[in-house]
Amino acid sequence: MTTRNIERLQKLVDSLMDFTRVEGGRMYGRFRATSLADFTTDLAELFRNPIEKNKIEYSVTSDRANEATAYVDHDLWEKIVFNLIGNAFKYTLAGQVHVHSKYRPGWAEFSVSDTGCGISANEKDRVFERFHRSSATARSHEGTGIGLALTRELVKLHGGYITLESTPEDKDNPDASHGSTFTVHIPLGHEHLPPSNVEEDTAIVRVGLRAYGRAVIEEAKGWNKIKLMGDDKDRSESGGSESLPTSNTDSSRSGEFSGVFRFSPEDTILIVDDNAQNGIEGLVAIEEKAPDLVLSDVMMPGESDGDVPNAGANSYDPGMDGIQFVTTIRERPGISWTPVILLTAKSAEEARVEGLTSGADDYISKPFKTQELLARAHLHLNLGKRKRELMNLFEERTKEIKIVSDLSPVGIFRTDSRGEMTYTNRRWHEITDYPSSQPLTNWLWNVHAEFQKDVLELTTRVLKTGEGGSMEIRWQNECWTKLQVEKISNGLIGTVTDVSDRHFYEAARIAQAQEREAIAQLRAADAERQRAEAEERRRAQGLSLQRGYSDPGYLMYLIVELLVDVTSHEIRQP
Repeated sequence: MTTRNIERLQKLVDSLMDFTRVEGGRMYGRFRATSLADFTTDLAELFRNPIEKNKIEYSVTSDRANEATAYVDHDLWEKIVFNLIGNAFKYTLAGQVHVHSKYRPGWAEFSVSDTGCGISANEKDRVFERFHRSSATARSHEGTGIGLALTRELVKLHGGYITLESTPEDKDNPDASHGSTFTVHIPLGHEHLPPSNVEEDTAIVRVGLRAYGRAVIEEAKGWNKIKLMGDDKDRSESGGSESLPTSNTDSSRSGEFSGVFRFSPEDTILIVDDNAQNGIEGLVAIEEKAPDLVLSDVMMPGESDGDVPNAGANSYDPGMDGIQFVTTIRERPGISWTPVILLTAKSAEEARVEGLTSGADDYISKPFKTQELLARAHLHLNLGKRKRELMNLFEERTKEIKIVSDLSPVGIFRTDSRGEMTYTNRRWHEITDYPSSQPLTNWLWNVHAEFQKDVLELTTRVLKTGEGGSMEIRWQNECWTKLQVEKISNGLIGTVTDVSDRHFYEAARIAQAQEREAIAQLRAADAERQRAEAEERRRAQGLSLQRGYSDPGYLMYLIVELLVDVTSHEIRQP
């Protein structure tokens, strides 16, 4: 029993999480080529045992004559199949359930038909609404009303749609045909799917009971056949009939709870009743050790004697009621996640709206049934646990990201949708020399004036077009960086990488090249000067030779000078 209830709760929480991801656009299927008839048949056969044990005729057929390839996410398709078959079994007390797969040009179809009570015309348009629960007679009135709503969203994720045909049961003519048929239509091929989500994996996957499917099967096994009662008093408040009793409904009076829910010995539930000191004691207890769930009365005493143990420096409203109590909890970061159920004798719609808008997770009017309170407490307690786990995981990941960001060798920044800087890491401040103690509103002034206009144009363009860009800029501290900017959902994220060394190296190379050019020019000028001097000497020597022809002594002098000149040149340049 405990295992079954845990799996039911896991299925419920997973369904809620799936629905949240689908609505937020954060669910992405991994679609691969599948023989939809074979895969669906294998899944449907898992239901045969619990259905046939309840004397329901169960048939699974498929049309393989026109078989074609469909692309589905196996985990999501399992949920679609199990939700529809489980729903058919739940509302079919006698008769048959038929599962059929077939193909038509461009489409694969999967249908589940039953001879259940059918769906009335006024409910037909609402069956796919979230949290809508049918008032028809069923094997069990367990559930939250999100199964069909989730199924439709998962079908849409496959690029398909779901249709419903139903004929309600005629009480005046019970032998007339009645029942419902849900048909899922999936396009063949994968052109309608995002290419990044398509896997070209042709390996055959063996069908087994995953966690979700196991929970559905186990829940179906627990549905007993309804014993129809003629007296309306035996009908449940949800409009369906109650199942055969499996426990003593008064067992809670003797201290033994034998219902379908189980609480862990470690679970902590804080009860703040109308004898509490305006919720102050409750707040003190929560801040000392956060419980898994809080049950609080809306109406509380109107005054406090001011002597609150362990209140410390906390300032509480002495006239605090249940609404203010919840509001205070939601305002305190350390305990804001704590699930709270408000209990009240007020049954007016305005009071319920006020309670829920104050931040309460649920609102129950007195008098209430014990089983209802236990069911809601069980649900919110476990949802609170899951939420706390997710928050702890989020905080852990946030801390890891901050560490990575602080240790990053590049500067990282983020802006809002208007381009205003909202986050910078430590390295960004080191590179830009922007003081970390100052607001980030004036960061652009730390960019060198020569590049301020270019940076502004780049960020504006990326915000408008969504196409990233990069450029190299210089800052006021003479540091050169490569600026890379990308668009995100609510602003920009970017990096600045220090490239000063490269710029300094290039500047040094240019300076060296200029220096070498200058030296070459000086050498060329010196060579030109030496050539001119040599030319002048040769001209002078020519004149002297003309004179030497008439003066033998002077001619001998010139020969000696020429010999000395040649010898000196050979010594200098051997």
